[in-house]
Amino acid sequence: MAEAARHLDVPASTLRNWARGYEWSSHGRTVHGDPILTTVEAKQRSGASIPFVGLAEGLVLAAIRQSGVPPQRIRPALTRLDEEFGIQHALASKKLYTDGAEVLLDISTDLDDPADKQALGDLVVVRNGQRHGDAPVSRNSRES
Repeated sequence: MAEAARHLDVPASTLRNWARGYEWSSHGRTVHGDPILTTVEAKQRSGASIPFVGLAEGLVLAAIRQSGVPPQRIRPALTRLDEEFGIQHALASKKLYTDGAEVLLDISTDLDDPADKQALGDLVVVRNGQRHGDAPVSRNSRES
């Protein structure tokens, strides 16, 4: 874990939170964050626990954070990508982008009809399903 953190240039505690999740309490309020990186159980104490895909996810996550996307927007976006869009390993997907404020999904590859592609645009804000810079859309809707 520490070696992976060095490669990704993030604090080991940050990588640990990404890989194992976290829970902390303050003033009677508990905050919980699920793991967001792919990990494997190390066969030995000194063995690797972050596979290559986990390193790729960590690299993208570090870049998204460095671009300015608030952390409270990242986890919900990843959850939505997995649960509603069925995209596992979203951080390693070629469909994921950021504008420095939001996590964006390129939906153009899911559309067959050129008119749909033009109407919906290419990028959707994952957090709220809104077309980047325009009105809300849903993955299964068609606008005319």
